[in-house]
Amino acid sequence: MNVSSVERSGLFYEQHDDAPLIISDIDRFNINYSNDGLQITLGRQAINLSSTFYFSPNDFFAPFAANTFYRIYKPGVDAFRLDKDVDQLGQFTVIYALGFQADSEEDGAWASSVESDQNSLLLRYSGVLGNFGWSLLGGTLQDNELLGFGLQGEVFSWLGLRAEGNVSQKK
Repeated sequence: MNVSSVERSGLFYEQHDDAPLIISDIDRFNINYSNDGLQITLGRQAINLSSTFYFSPNDFFAPFAANTFYRIYKPGVDAFRLDKDVDQLGQFTVIYALGFQADSEEDGAWASSVESDQNSLLLRYSGVLGNFGWSLLGGTLQDNELLGFGLQGEVFSWLGLRAEGNVSQKK
């Protein structure tokens, strides 16, 4: 299943008779609840926490390669996401993404069963201060503890800046 090297359950993937044609590979399948500044999404969904375009260290789930220019479509991962508006320009986000063990029978494929030590839990706060949007994030990404940031805005009324980064270490 080289088509779907994204870490997600093989439950929605089906191929018959070892044919090179994939019969079904469901990429989005989720339930969404939204009310009064609260949005909850459960299921297969696209997740991107990045601020920059080419080199995006905070794009943890199904990241784009640096040389990928067609970035309209992003593969989904199996996750729970909660977004809560804190004020008019601030948002708190909780993401819990499931991790899966690599399928030993097929190169680039993932097993259907959840591997609990590969699960990820990230907390993120984003807001605006002056002309800059910023974000702070932290949590566990598979078996790593992580702290990160994102920043984007304009200085001198003509120079746009974007930056992001993170520091991680094994648990």
